[in-house]
Amino acid sequence: MNEKLDNLSKMRVRPRRERVQVDNLRTLDCKNPDELYDRKLRNFLTGNALSTRTRVRLSDVSLRDPEYDYSSLSKDLDNDAGRASILDFHKRRIRAGYRPPIELYFNRRIEQFVCPDSPLIYEAYDSLGVSIPPAEIIGSHPKKHGFSGFQFIQYHDEEDSKPINVFQGAIESEDESVPSLIKPSDWPSTRRGVTNLLDQLVEFVSDGLDRLRTFHSDYDDDIDHHDILCSYLVRINRIVENMEFLCTSKKGDIALILLRSLYEMALSFNVYWLYPDKLFRYFQSDALMSRKAVNRSLEDVRERLIRDGVSRSTAQEHLEGCRSLYSFATYIQAQSEISPLSNVHESIYSKLSSVSHQDFVEAARFEEVLRQDGRGSKKGSISDNISEKELNLILEVTTLSVSMIYVRLMGGIGQGH
Repeated sequence: MNEKLDNLSKMRVRPRRERVQVDNLRTLDCKNPDELYDRKLRNFLTGNALSTRTRVRLSDVSLRDPEYDYSSLSKDLDNDAGRASILDFHKRRIRAGYRPPIELYFNRRIEQFVCPDSPLIYEAYDSLGVSIPPAEIIGSHPKKHGFSGFQFIQYHDEEDSKPINVFQGAIESEDESVPSLIKPSDWPSTRRGVTNLLDQLVEFVSDGLDRLRTFHSDYDDDIDHHDILCSYLVRINRIVENMEFLCTSKKGDIALILLRSLYEMALSFNVYWLYPDKLFRYFQSDALMSRKAVNRSLEDVRERLIRDGVSRSTAQEHLEGCRSLYSFATYIQAQSEISPLSNVHESIYSKLSSVSHQDFVEAARFEEVLRQDGRGSKKGSISDNISEKELNLILEVTTLSVSMIYVRLMGGIGQGH
């Protein structure tokens, strides 16, 4: 008897798989189906169209195109009790930090995204007040709509035993800007005014952290999306607070060094926020493993795919796609390319890099200290010699960075309990 139980414990039950001819594939079965969705989804499932993982504004989404019948997609939701149970399940998980994507396609006739296949996820976000949830957009869409994102293709040719999504590259939105929390016309021109503005930005970050705490509810003990957001906010809060202190203490040149860290964190936040469920793994790998170890792990995945029946060419393309996606978790240049600050990145980053390095420009900043007969050793006696342009740089980059993070955070979390 024990021997039989031991054998049973070694069993692995795999679901039955059956190939379906493309001509027999039907995504909808109703009197007046949404043929556009049918065609886009079929093209994606057969490797003839891309999907984009990104964020969308719920105000740009329609649950249905009124011309079509979606009854077959909702036939399991006719029972009110069952529907309420599923909706409550999604809401509890979203509050706990899970972010399931809404599946959409762009309908050019009504100039909106349409959500035919995940209505309860849409309703869960809407009822919680999450205005900019994650989404998977099937097929093409105008770049002026939505945010930057990551594109994938699904391969499922005759050599493959299962479909596999392969990263194809990132796309940048053509109409993505950062609404400033403090208008440039309100930026101060004095050092005291700069510290007051930094204090206002600290208040925004603190407000974001309070709202995140109010929205969150525990579901399990795993580190989740909300934990990651919280860590960003705490660190950003501390950076800006210390910049404020340094500017007040005539150490503005050191505040400029912290400013570079703040800007890099804002770029990192944007990438993670766009695609949290996938990018989380790459940020985690970068933190816990060397790049050599990450690459070796990705190569192991390639070999496993080949053993599972995936063609060598597809497995190799998957490997290259993973390497490319990993670069968005590790390289500032890659992160800047899909940032709403991409048009000013080169200008900002070159200035921040200059003040962060010890070079002849920095040597000239303190050229008089050597001749101060020991007075330079007294606390607070050395001026940072920060220029008006550098004060403006602190104002510009801090305001843009905190604004981008705060606006995205507010769109990605909802109302309190």
